[in-house]
Amino acid sequence: MKKVVELLFEMIISLFSFISANPGRSHWLLRSSGAGCNSGYSRMVSQPGVKIVFVSLTEDQAKLIISVAHEHLVRNYKSMIAKGKDKPTLTQITLKNKSNTKVRPVGQTGNAVRGFDGHILGVDEAPWQPDMMWKAARPIISTNDGEIWMWGTPADDSGYFYEQFDKAYNKKDPNARYKVWYKNTEEVLEERPICASWTQKQRDGLKRILAEEKADMTTDEYGNEYLGLFLSDLKRFFDDDWIEKVCTEDYKPHMKGNRYLGVDIGRMYDPSTFEDFGKIGDVVYQIDHQQTQKTFTNETQDKIIALNQAVNYRQIGIDAGSGALGVGVYDNLMIVSEVKRKLIPMNNRAIALDRDGKKKQRIQKIDYYNNLKAMGQNRTLKLLKDDAVKASLRSVRWSYPKDETGLSKMNILGNNLHIVEGMIRGAYLASKDKYKKFFISYM
Repeated sequence: MKKVVELLFEMIISLFSFISANPGRSHWLLRSSGAGCNSGYSRMVSQPGVKIVFVSLTEDQAKLIISVAHEHLVRNYKSMIAKGKDKPTLTQITLKNKSNTKVRPVGQTGNAVRGFDGHILGVDEAPWQPDMMWKAARPIISTNDGEIWMWGTPADDSGYFYEQFDKAYNKKDPNARYKVWYKNTEEVLEERPICASWTQKQRDGLKRILAEEKADMTTDEYGNEYLGLFLSDLKRFFDDDWIEKVCTEDYKPHMKGNRYLGVDIGRMYDPSTFEDFGKIGDVVYQIDHQQTQKTFTNETQDKIIALNQAVNYRQIGIDAGSGALGVGVYDNLMIVSEVKRKLIPMNNRAIALDRDGKKKQRIQKIDYYNNLKAMGQNRTLKLLKDDAVKASLRSVRWSYPKDETGLSKMNILGNNLHIVEGMIRGAYLASKDKYKKFFISYM
């Protein structure tokens, strides 16, 4: 489980209280796995008329920020929340003292954040923001002598986020613009006092989760995701040029013809993604992308059944193998007559070549990724020009860690892989299927 949002969010609240106690300066919270903005919401209460603007990579992340804000305010300051025409929406919350917080996805250029003003600019997942965003967003606070707060899991050791961190934290430049709080998950786990919102049961649960993650992840993966280490040894798998050339398509959910569904099954704290592909000649098109959050596995299997009823897929690939969460979903779907013959278990280890699973081919996770990348390079792949799709592609990193024998093997990692994990399955099925009888029409 790469992001235990609710649990780790509670852990990081205490760090933001330090920021509230040090006003008048740009701030930096370098953190690993989790999110938190509660000191900003508390300042809305203590300082009437304060205006806060939070920016995120995607619309889904923006909705999560406003959801967390609303939950915190309802729990602690319910009587302060405005009603009537100023009642909370999916993009902003206003209090009775005229304080206001807004959230905005930045888009691919950063221009989406222009036109706002505020006292505090909060930047979620700052290391992953496009360069143009910083030029577009900083004027938000220029007329109010405001502050910039930003936080995120570290990315490359380059770009605006790293440059400012390096100046303030590594070089300890007295003229550095930012003050840095550098805390990782293990430190917060041990240092946060037991209280009503952080119980011994929660601490013990997180200890167990971290032990499992450390066993499942490489040193690089765990270090980046939970220890807040920069990805100096990791490189982008899909560069911006590849993404811009491949992500060119609009949504076409009503396209008819051969259709293939790639599914990445998430837990309650991770999204499940459903990536719909079609094939015209030798070119594979991403037709639709859907994502669900906080769903049980029975809801995920119902979603797959509903999508198949609407589309009638030729093949459906899900992550179902030894140790994979999709095993239960796969087993339950195998008793559903309309989908059981279409299911292909793809667990990043082996793929069944027939529906009985008797013929198998060893396929490693990297093979699926290499297939997707090669299809784009060969111009046989067209993906959606969707911000969430692009953000997921940009998050994919590779490394060559050495094992205990000293041998190196390519490893794929990232903090936003769910969409790509669905795409590698759907695109693989479409590219390898030799069935030629098809027709294409648009509604």
